[in-house]
Amino acid sequence: MTISALTKVLGTLAVLVILVGISVYTRKAETQRPHQTAIQAASTTPVTQPGTDPWIAALSAVKECKIKRLGGELKTYVQSAICSNRGIVQAFSAVNYKRMDLIQTFAAKRIELAEKLDRGQITEAQSDRELSEFSNRIRNEEPQ
Repeated sequence: MTISALTKVLGTLAVLVILVGISVYTRKAETQRPHQTAIQAASTTPVTQPGTDPWIAALSAVKECKIKRLGGELKTYVQSAICSNRGIVQAFSAVNYKRMDLIQTFAAKRIELAEKLDRGQITEAQSDRELSEFSNRIRNEEPQ
C-alpha cells in the first residue's frame, strides 16, 4: 500500500470517527431534551427554538457542509467553513444568544483554521482539536 493510499484511508477513517461522534453527541442531547425532535436536530436548515441547545443545530450545519465538501460540491475547507458558519450564527441568533460576539469569534476562528487546512499547514485532526478547545472556552463563558 502506498503512502498516498494509506493517507486517503486514514483521512476517510478520521471523517467517519467525526461523523459518528457528532451522531453520538446529537443522540445524547436528544435523550436529555425530549421536547426537541430528531427532525429538528438533523434538519438541513438549523431550526432552534427558545430553550433548546443551539450547539446541536450548529453541529448539524457543520455536518451538512462537510458532506458537501466530501462530495465535491464545495471545493475547499474555506468554502465548507463559510457554508456552515451561516448555520452556526443562525442557530445562536434564533435563541437570542447573549454573547454573539463569542460566536462571531468562533466563526472567524473556523475560517482561519480552514485557510490553514487549504494551505496544508495543519491537519484536520489539529483543526478539530483547536475548534473543540475553542468551543469549550465559549461554553465556559456562556451566561447561566
